[in-house]
Amino acid sequence: MSIRIIKHEAVPQTGSFEVRYDEGQPSRYFYFEDVPGRRLRSGQMTMEQALEAAKAFARRERDQRRNTPTLAHMPIRRTQPAID
Repeated sequence: MSIRIIKHEAVPQTGSFEVRYDEGQPSRYFYFEDVPGRRLRSGQMTMEQALEAAKAFARRERDQRRNTPTLAHMPIRRTQPAID
C-alpha cells in the first residue's frame, strides 16, 4: 500500500495536489491559487498551504493504515490442542 502526492498545475500558479492511493480508493484533492487578485474564495490556499495540508492528510492516512490490524497480525485461535 502506498500513498502518493501528485501536483496538477495546468495554469501557472493555480492547481491542486492529489493524494492518490494505489489500491483504488478515491483520491483527495487540495486546491491552491497563488495569484492574489484571483483568490475569489476566502478559504483558498496558497501552493505551500495546499502542499502542507496534502502532506498532513497523507501522513494521517498512512499512520492510520499502519495501526490497523490485518489478518497477518492477528493471533491464531487454535480449535484443537497443539501437538508437540
